[in-house]
Amino acid sequence: MNIQDISDFLDLVKNPDKYNKFVDDIKAEQERLKAVIATVGKATELDKLRKAAQADKDSFEKKIAAYEQERQAALERDQRALFARQAAADEVAQNGQNLIQEASIKLEQATKLSDSFAGRDKELRKQEAFVEEQKKLLAAQISEYEEKLVKIRSVLG
Repeated sequence: MNIQDISDFLDLVKNPDKYNKFVDDIKAEQERLKAVIATVGKATELDKLRKAAQADKDSFEKKIAAYEQERQAALERDQRALFARQAAADEVAQNGQNLIQEASIKLEQATKLSDSFAGRDKELRKQEAFVEEQKKLLAAQISEYEEKLVKIRSVLG
């Protein structure tokens, strides 16, 4: 031991309150350090929890992004199918419209033809009536000529 250690020991014995204060300060510092260590430990644990939560969040965001991408692809697929159906429906509607126009034209032509036939039929009936009338006249004239011919033969003969 050296002289300084002895002097410190004697001072400890003479002034125990002074050293008790140092011991109390050391104990308080030790408690503070324990609290800091506990806080750091909790902070480390919190950091681990934060990292785990961030990893879960990142994983969830990736799943959401994949789902959104899949949903968007399905939406685009459905939209393309809808546009194709719309185009097919438009084509069918146009074909129907064309057929209606053609049918309308043919109906008009048929109506004209029917009217023409009705007119011709009427004209034919007039002609038939005229022919019948002419037949009767001719038959009457033939019978008149035959009578005259019979009279002429009887006179000549």
